[in-house]
Amino acid sequence: MKGHLRERAAGSWAIVLEQCDAATGKRKRKWHSSKGIKRQAQVEWARLISEMKDGSYVEPSKLTLSQFTDRWLRPIKPNASPRTHERYEQLATSVIDKEAF
Repeated sequence: MKGHLRERAAGSWAIVLEQCDAATGKRKRKWHSSKGIKRQAQVEWARLISEMKDGSYVEPSKLTLSQFTDRWLRPIKPNASPRTHERYEQLATSVIDKEAF
């Protein structure tokens, strides 16, 4: 796993992580942003690399909270009682969706 830091503006850093795509063998770059001093960006860079090496890295997503709750509720439905699923859905729509922006 390789990577580097690039200063974008004063107090803003780009963390560029390079990895090899197992299927194609091509190099892929993952870009992350960090605000603050260079040392903070280096700590974040080291954290991201260690997460990628140990497999705990989760790809950032553009999902909205509403989309996430819909995806979360789908697999729960077959295993939960109808009343439980109904309550989860009610909480997701009335509390979470209204609280999110």
